[in-house]
Amino acid sequence: MKKFIALFIATNLLFASLTGCAANSGQQESNQPSAAPSAEPSAEAESKSEVSSEKPKITYAEPGWQSSMFVNQVMEIVIGEGYGYPIEPVNATNVALVTAVTNNEVDIHTYIAEIAFESYQELKDSGKILEWGAIHNDGVQGVYVPSYMINGDKERGIDPITPDLKTIKDLIKYKDIFADPEDPTKGLFVNAPADYLAATVLDHKLKAYGITDHFNILTLGSQGASDASLDAAYKKGEPWVGYGFVVSYAYGQYDLFKLEDEAEYDPELYTPENNYICDFPHDNYMVTSSTSFPDKAPELLDFLKKFHLSGPIISKGIGYMTDNNNDARGAAIEWMKANAESWSTWVDDKVAANIQAYLDKQ
Repeated sequence: MKKFIALFIATNLLFASLTGCAANSGQQESNQPSAAPSAEPSAEAESKSEVSSEKPKITYAEPGWQSSMFVNQVMEIVIGEGYGYPIEPVNATNVALVTAVTNNEVDIHTYIAEIAFESYQELKDSGKILEWGAIHNDGVQGVYVPSYMINGDKERGIDPITPDLKTIKDLIKYKDIFADPEDPTKGLFVNAPADYLAATVLDHKLKAYGITDHFNILTLGSQGASDASLDAAYKKGEPWVGYGFVVSYAYGQYDLFKLEDEAEYDPELYTPENNYICDFPHDNYMVTSSTSFPDKAPELLDFLKKFHLSGPIISKGIGYMTDNNNDARGAAIEWMKANAESWSTWVDDKVAANIQAYLDKQ
């Protein structure tokens, strides 16, 4: 397996170096479909490569989620433009990338869910992966409806559609309101994307609550597809119910109402054996590295410890990407230009000056 991963990663690295492109894939998060922007190296970039030719190349995991793409582009600007290291992504599935980090084949992974990635704690405790901090620790998720369904929207002339809808189980009373256009005898529930642990959680939870007897469950291929379904309904003021996550385009754009679960998060209830009959955990998303990385680039460790972007900041970055052909680099530049007081706390004055000089030219 290790040889396969090594060959796979090497192939990706060669592809990335030849094309300068980041591959397309969905999040969590898919929050998020589409490819990372490709760009031909500029004269400035070529000059920086010459300056940093004595520094080792830094590789980072890119599972292709819009959230990770935005976070990674901020990191790439800091490490590449600020510290002068050559840096490039490795594109693969998240599981393959985590394996590659543990095998010292990829240097950095900025976006591993502490709870949702079930083997993470074991990998950390066994010393196979190093943790430096949380990129964000406000990973709120759950079952959502547009707030106008509960409270109405006077500005848009929308009266409350389901004013007494408070809990997930309450959905059964309103199945006709959420009618599936292709099967009006049942409601339609938009599940989390297939590659999220949340999709499995909801499969168990909705069956245990009896929701699946009254609703068809639509599991789409990406968070972007789910966001698109909400976007279409929201613009028309129509009913919609489904999975929501704080780091997504929809969460940053719209006023949503989270339905209550049967109980607050309880790790003993949040298991497949107990059908996850409690609220989702508020997950932390960790900045990690291979065990060989500290010796490779020790001056970057302090930055990784301080590197933090809140869920709402990432959601706004995703919004920019969604509106601008998935331009993660542009989203990172826009945020960094407007928030020097934030990112400058991650680095020393010399590195901050390098970063600002780069941003001033963009």
